[in-house]
Amino acid sequence: MAVSIINSRWIASNDYTVANGVLRSDSTIDYRSLGDGKFYFEIINGSGSSNRWIGLTDKDNPPWNAPASMLGTMIAIWQPVANAVYGVHLDLTSATQGKLRWNVNGGNFSNWADIKDHPQNIITKIKPVIGSAASANPNVSTFINAGQAPFLNSADKLLEDSEFEGTHFFDGSGSFATSKTLLSAKGKYYSVSNIDTWYETNMTSDTSPSPLMASASRIYNTSYPAWKAFDNDLTTSWLSLGSANEWLTIDLGEKKLIDSISIQGVSSAITTSYVITANPKNMRLQGSNDNAIWNDLHVTTNLSWTKEEIKIFSFSLRKYQYIRIFIETNNGAPYIGISEVRVGYSGNGMVAYEIPSLSKQNFINYGKSLFSDMNQPIATKNYILQDTVSENAEGLWTTKINRKPLSIKFN
Repeated sequence: MAVSIINSRWIASNDYTVANGVLRSDSTIDYRSLGDGKFYFEIINGSGSSNRWIGLTDKDNPPWNAPASMLGTMIAIWQPVANAVYGVHLDLTSATQGKLRWNVNGGNFSNWADIKDHPQNIITKIKPVIGSAASANPNVSTFINAGQAPFLNSADKLLEDSEFEGTHFFDGSGSFATSKTLLSAKGKYYSVSNIDTWYETNMTSDTSPSPLMASASRIYNTSYPAWKAFDNDLTTSWLSLGSANEWLTIDLGEKKLIDSISIQGVSSAITTSYVITANPKNMRLQGSNDNAIWNDLHVTTNLSWTKEEIKIFSFSLRKYQYIRIFIETNNGAPYIGISEVRVGYSGNGMVAYEIPSLSKQNFINYGKSLFSDMNQPIATKNYILQDTVSENAEGLWTTKINRKPLSIKFN
């Protein structure tokens, strides 16, 4: 067992320097056969790529002198990329035909392919293999990790793919298993997810739609009123008459939870000369519940902008009816311009999904690995509709339907 460093990450694995015309499989790793289940391993290629192959074989260390004879003894999956990590997922649950798929450096997996040798014969037992043709550089090390060390592909990320559930490490030392949670209340079951909530404004005047109201310290002219910053149109803007100590306010109609304010700089459809310098430089984001006493939510100075940039400012969760953007100075233009403002709570809103049954498949599909702060309002409830529930030896499971689960939203 050699301990090596690959891309600054520790990998304990069996280390092979592949000589010209040599095929190497790991004699310490047992074969896996059809009917055994699902397995995963990784191969970390060295600096070589030309005339090198990695894949699967049903023989122990057979030599060859050319690619043609090599293909008679192994399933060549790749001519590998230098210094790349290959993840190999095997489905050997069938007793008649195995399947494989792979990814490179944590990317998307390939489509499933049948496991057959070069003459297209079904292979009934397999193990990882590496090798080189006679013209390859012999001084390249390649590493096979069948489970004796932490995999470089994140287990959590792999398990986002439901097909990894129950997959074993190739050497039998462990398996991928989900640890997920559903919530229960009053005999019903729920999955809960965090969402970003932005309050809809879509204003068409300073006083509509009711109960929203927009106002400003001053406007450049009647073409650039306060509500233009809340109309959900990135081609319009509020413009102030001056360049300092101007403000823009929205009345949300009632107290709302707020921990984020999004601001987009002045639209290039309004100005090209001041598309950068009309944006706020020093400003205060403020909240109030009486439109008279204002509390600072976020204070920022020396802001720099790119064209039509959107900046999101975050702070601790509060509850306010009025939000004011007080611009102390801009970046040099004769007026201040803001294209769009959004107010909401980012990452703290929660949506609940009522699950029709407590089944194994519903745990896999809708269970959560972990929950963040649950002391949050649940603003939206959804119902997941499925076909009837059946039972087998492994417990309850939901029959697969030929469409995605349907979600009905109730606000």
